[in-house]
Formats: sequence, C-alpha cells, structure tokens
Amino acid sequence: MILRKLYLFLALFFCVNLLKIQAQNPVLFQEGDLYGYRTSEGKVILKAQFPIATDFYDSGIAYVADSKGWKVINAKGKVLFTPFIFDNAPDEFSNGLARFVQNSKIGFYNDKGEIIIPAKWTFAESFEHKKARVCIGCQKVQDGEHYSYKNGKWFFIDQEGKQIP
Repeated sequence: MILRKLYLFLALFFCVNLLKIQAQNPVLFQEGDLYGYRTSEGKVILKAQFPIATDFYDSGIAYVADSKGWKVINAKGKVLFTPFIFDNAPDEFSNGLARFVQNSKIGFYNDKGEIIIPAKWTFAESFEHKKARVCIGCQKVQDGEHYSYKNGKWFFIDQEGKQIP
C-alpha cells in the first residue's frame, strides 16, 4: 500500500513538472503569412514576423527564417546563432550535435542551443560514431546547385573538438 501511494505521488509529481516545463516554451502562432511566438497565456513574445518558423523543441530552442536566412532562437526570442543549412533546412542532430556557422567557420551545438565546439573549421561533416571529419583551408567547389570541399587539411575530431590521431 505504501509503495502504491509512493508510486502515485511520484507519477503525479513528474506529470506536473513535465507540464510546467512544456508551458515554458513559447507557442507558435500565425497571422496572415507570418509566424510568431506567444506564451501559453497568449502574451506575444515575438510578433508574427517570420515566413518560416518551427515549434519549440522540448529542450527550449526553435528555428526561424526570414529574408536573411535561418536562425536558432531560445524561449525568450533571442537569436543564438545561425545553423548550418543542409538541403534547404537547418542541419539535423547527429550523435547529439548539429552544425552552426559563425564568421564563415563551422562549429557544433547541442539541442539546448549550447555551443559545444566553437566555430573554427572551414568545413565540417556531421558527427558519425562520435567523430566528425573537418577541414582547415579547404576550398568550396560548386557543381550546379551542389558543392563539395577540396584540398586543405582534413582530420577527425571527437565530440569535445579535439583532433583524433
């Protein structure tokens, strides 16, 4: 009987806290052709200004796009950084990290919008098996609508950004 009551108490506790966490994330709304965000109570956090916007992830970030391109924002509407664009959309997470661009260099962030590995490579591939191939000084080669990178110094890094021998 005591275990059953404890189980019910814990289940209720976790459900209430999960609802609180979800309520903290802004809610996407649309006005005409534009999207914005408001609280669950209806208070506007970011006015409808984005032609493209995503719902917030449970971790507290969302993606928005305007005439200047894609951005990663936090629950307060602050722009955190520019995601790396792959196939016309923000890079997907792989091994818990996704790529971002800063000053024409590439780095990695987690799903909370925290920069884990600063942007310092000319190009970086996605993480696979907890390592990513990166290059310094490589050149972008355009082939129609696609491109690749050639030359430069290529090597692998771990999920802390350290070169793997």
